[in-house]
Order: sequence, then C-alpha cells, then structure tokens
Amino acid sequence: MSNDVKEWGKYLREKYNLNRLFKEVVMYKNSMAASERGLRTIRFCRKVQEKTFEPDDEISSFAQLKKVIKDIWQFYS
Repeated sequence: MSNDVKEWGKYLREKYNLNRLFKEVVMYKNSMAASERGLRTIRFCRKVQEKTFEPDDEISSFAQLKKVIKDIWQFYS
C-alpha cells in the first residue's frame, strides 16, 4: 500500500523491480488511517521530516525494503 501518486508509485516499482516483493499494491491517501485499521505501515523517508503518525517501520532507501518486508512476513508466519 502506498500513499504516493499512482503513476509515480508504478514507475518506481517498475524501475526498482519492487513488484516482485508484493502480491498486491493499494494506493491509499492516508497512511495514518491505514495504520488505525490494522495495516502495517512502512514510512519511506530520505530526509528528516515531521512525523504525522508513528509507522511500524521506517526506511530511507529501497535497499532496506526487502528486509523489512521479510521481517513482516516472518512475524505473521
């Protein structure tokens, strides 16, 4: 799930071959609302920004994404 612009998210997933990490991708406008509904959230932040909510995980590069997703799958297995 992403709160990014649909077209930009698609471009980044294709560019970095991220689709292989996900079964489904959902574009959601509000990560805080998603978190409140029980979805695990990963905040992608390359530079320090004000936090509007506390994500389950925070990463600063796509290289970190695979490990975080693997950890989430192990948590639920």
